[in-house]
Amino acid sequence: SAGGPDLVLTIGGTGIVAGATVIWDSTPLSTTVVDATTVTVTVPAALTKLSGKNTFLLRNPDTSTSNTLEFDVQPVLTSINPTFALAGSSSLPITAIGIGFTTASGLSLNTATAQYPIAATYVSSTTLTGTIPAAALAATGSAAVQVTDSFYTGNVWLQFTITPAAPTITSLSPASIVAGSAGFSLTVNGSGFLPGAAVQWNAASLTTFYSATQLVATVPSSWLTTPGPVIIRAANPGPVPSNSLTFTVAAPPVPAITTVTP
Repeated sequence: SAGGPDLVLTIGGTGIVAGATVIWDSTPLSTTVVDATTVTVTVPAALTKLSGKNTFLLRNPDTSTSNTLEFDVQPVLTSINPTFALAGSSSLPITAIGIGFTTASGLSLNTATAQYPIAATYVSSTTLTGTIPAAALAATGSAAVQVTDSFYTGNVWLQFTITPAAPTITSLSPASIVAGSAGFSLTVNGSGFLPGAAVQWNAASLTTFYSATQLVATVPSSWLTTPGPVIIRAANPGPVPSNSLTFTVAAPPVPAITTVTP
């Protein structure tokens, strides 16, 4: 992988003699000759700090050279931002952070059914930017953002999740209750509710029965002891909840004397 420490290689072959050197791309490197079939060499980290296809060969002191082999240095992908999108989103900018990127580095989003190229912009050896096409975000599921280039399309990727779109809530029934009341059923009306959706009472989730347009949650009496506003949201499986509505836990009425008879 790019950006690693010095790399020690053991090279096997034939006809190797004392004083043989390794030519890494165009850089000669000193070796330790073990015997006529084995040599070791230390490749400095500076020669593997970027991804790419490197070539090397052996050269004996009489200048005779071996055949050439290739050595691939793959990039490292450490993070992506964002790490998720809502299904049905429009095209989405993304930034990839890593090690060893070059101007040949690209990105793709791989779903369960297709690979979508991302037109990547090289910012630096540690940063690529691009835009995920809308077609890649049409369906929910797990995907992977992958670093690609002309020589390497291997297993350099991080998970990207396409989550269900956020639901919308339009009304609450009831919209208020008096503090100290018994537990009750709260109906949340809206659209876009999916299996696994939950009603959020402030930050707490409530057990919920659902249809695509209605959620019904049981609110325990222990949550109704203190008057005040409560923020209600609905959340499908995924990181983005709905819009919010306010439910009111009202203070108990204060008694008042209006008439006396006689």
